Amino acid sequence: MAPCFALLCKYLTSNILLTVKVATPDQSKQTVEVTGTDVLGGEVTPAVTTAFALLCSYLKKILPIYGIGGSFAINTQLGPIGRVGDVEDVERVGQIVGKISLMTPTNIWPIGMGKNSVVWGLTTRTSPDENLKFYIVKTAKGARFESEYLKETHRLQTAAKLGIPSPIPLAVGKVEDLHYMVQTGFEGLSATTFPRAEQERVWKIIGRHGSSINSSPVTGWGPDFSSSQTNWTTEKSQRLTGKSDKFIDANFLIKAELDACLNLLSQLHEPSQPCLCHGDLSLANTIIDLQSDRVAIIDWGNSQGSSFMLDLAIAKLNSAPRGYAAFITGYGLVEPDLGRLQPNLEIYSLSIMLESALCELEKSDLIMSGNSFLLNLQTRIREILDQR
Repeated sequence: MAPCFALLCKYLTSNILLTVKVATPDQSKQTVEVTGTDVLGGEVTPAVTTAFALLCSYLKKILPIYGIGGSFAINTQLGPIGRVGDVEDVERVGQIVGKISLMTPTNIWPIGMGKNSVVWGLTTRTSPDENLKFYIVKTAKGARFESEYLKETHRLQTAAKLGIPSPIPLAVGKVEDLHYMVQTGFEGLSATTFPRAEQERVWKIIGRHGSSINSSPVTGWGPDFSSSQTNWTTEKSQRLTGKSDKFIDANFLIKAELDACLNLLSQLHEPSQPCLCHGDLSLANTIIDLQSDRVAIIDWGNSQGSSFMLDLAIAKLNSAPRGYAAFITGYGLVEPDLGRLQPNLEIYSLSIMLESALCELEKSDLIMSGNSFLLNLQTRIREILDQR
């Protein structure tokens, strides 16, 4: 349980260490202690208090999944805490949804955090007798996100027309430096918070919906569904070739390894007709209510027209072996079809990892020895090359 909550705390603040302990003083009641540890020093601000309130609310939702249900109490202890980061956006997220829904938000909790965006869950209610209304809010800072969120809105609308379970976009806008996209939601949790046994079951559900997504043809290739196959394939290849110095200068790959990678990519066999691809099928992008199995596939920012093998390869990179096996079962792939696809799937995986590495290398002056994400990609790329 600890890793899950450690990750949650990272969403909430940049300078607060929140620790969670579960104690059972007797068999009838369990106590959850949440303690704030002084990291930088300073005063306890209203934002810090908000962070604790959010965490406690989230614990009440998630603890029953881990068998901590029935009667339990949450005790919080605040110490001198320094400045907080993302928590300062919580109030603005509430104001955004309040303005759109004309209702007062009753609860806000973090669903997940990507490389650029934070995803929030939020509820509103006009009176205690009315049912809660659920929303998903995606926020990010940076001028490019206005156009990115507008594009994602179009992709969500496309998914909805095809009957794919996904949020319905409601609004895109900006408050000060915070860009946002508001979507419909429901009472569910991020699949990353579930125990491993449940995660494998969820991967099977993701596979089933992934198959439905990939069964939907689109008019063209790429994120705008408008490129020809030749242009899209050439564009991807030229991007990697043109940035080859980034891989070599950072000691990510030596020239011989990079040449071998580019040679493999040239052997990729694309289908003649693209299909809709989500672009990042994962537990983190799946909201699910385990009681009803209601599902929403969220975060369509990477969706594009491509081969269905793109989503298969990404799911493999985002999952453990047993999770991927469950995904393939849900998707409906069996031998010998899976065996025939394997060579192309490896090349797709290689392409995805090279693109991910390049994005990371372009961010700043990165040191390979201190970047676990890049080191992991480097290892996995070399494993593919060794098998050839």
